[in-house]
Amino acid sequence: ERAAIALQTALDTTKILHDAGVPILAGSDQVVPGSSLHRELELLVRAGLTPIEAIRAATKNPKELLGVADSGVIAAGERADLIVLDANPLDNISNIRRVHWTVIGGKLFNPSALWSVVDIQSDSH
Repeated sequence: ERAAIALQTALDTTKILHDAGVPILAGSDQVVPGSSLHRELELLVRAGLTPIEAIRAATKNPKELLGVADSGVIAAGERADLIVLDANPLDNISNIRRVHWTVIGGKLFNPSALWSVVDIQSDSH
């Protein structure tokens, strides 16, 4: 019960800050890279952000606020770190978990193979 109250307080606080114009940045420090960030985006939507606002909290907002110049563009010569999804996360933020491909440094990876390297069951499908 205490954990549920603490979670709701965190969600309410996040919504208040967002509505006040405070930039929200996603960046989970939980144990499972990728999956923990997916959960964080789901919680941001649960707090009242739209799916695109939650996605921007993990992409556009950190780039702008931290002054990262070499990301955010899909073009020859750019870093090209991105994911290709099987479903639209704007329809349902949980679709962010439906990763079809991961592109890192311009190289294409099957997410199942990446998960198997770290011996974790994929939650993408």
